[in-house]
Amino acid sequence: MDQSPAELLFRIPPFTRYYISAIILTTILNKFNLIPPVYFDAWEIWSKFKVQELILPFIVLHAQGIGWLMNLYQIYSYFSELETQMFEDRFKNFLALLGVIWAFIVFILTAIWQYLPVYGPLPIFVHTILYIVCRHPMNIGQKVSIMGFFQIPKSYFPIFMHTLGYFIGMFEQTQSKGKTPLLRFLGPLIDPLISIFIGHTIYFLSSVVPSVKFGGPELIEYISPDPKTRRNNDQREDGNANAGFSWGRGHTLN
Repeated sequence: MDQSPAELLFRIPPFTRYYISAIILTTILNKFNLIPPVYFDAWEIWSKFKVQELILPFIVLHAQGIGWLMNLYQIYSYFSELETQMFEDRFKNFLALLGVIWAFIVFILTAIWQYLPVYGPLPIFVHTILYIVCRHPMNIGQKVSIMGFFQIPKSYFPIFMHTLGYFIGMFEQTQSKGKTPLLRFLGPLIDPLISIFIGHTIYFLSSVVPSVKFGGPELIEYISPDPKTRRNNDQREDGNANAGFSWGRGHTLN
């Protein structure tokens, strides 16, 4: 039985549904100049305290045509997987992860916005989520079909996407005038490098560090063990569950 558009919409997880709706609405408003042009301008944000520009660039998609639809599909696919599978019943943790990614992007773009070309925060945000989802331990061994022609491991899918996007971006850069060869070379690289850096940092801290011997709290415990824990460990090594020295049983008093 066919489902109505409303039923299909409400099958999307709550946050992903509202996020996609906000992107579509603000992109349409921006297209028809019903809202001011939205770009990440660190000078405007921090000198004039335009706090709204910390949020709006993350919900306005500047891509056009097929690129706009592809970005929207990636948001639907990978945000849904992150929300419903990796963070099932942990909505606060899911929001905390998005907040950490947002803070990373704002910090990095504030540092480089005057020196390097950046297309916008939203593609970086989406590609960071893509990287985290594909590198998650639950996706180890899974493969992604590329248009039915061949398959690649899911953990390498972000690299494939960024490589393809780089060559497409390079072609677009060659058509534009007034840019130096260095900027034409670096332009398509900036967004992928930022998203891979943020995604891999979060993957490393959440999946690798907890499983490393002497990682994090375990290293602190090894350097300065708790006295009670050390005493219990010594007792287990001696095979004696009782505290203190083994003085012998002695004689039972009548």
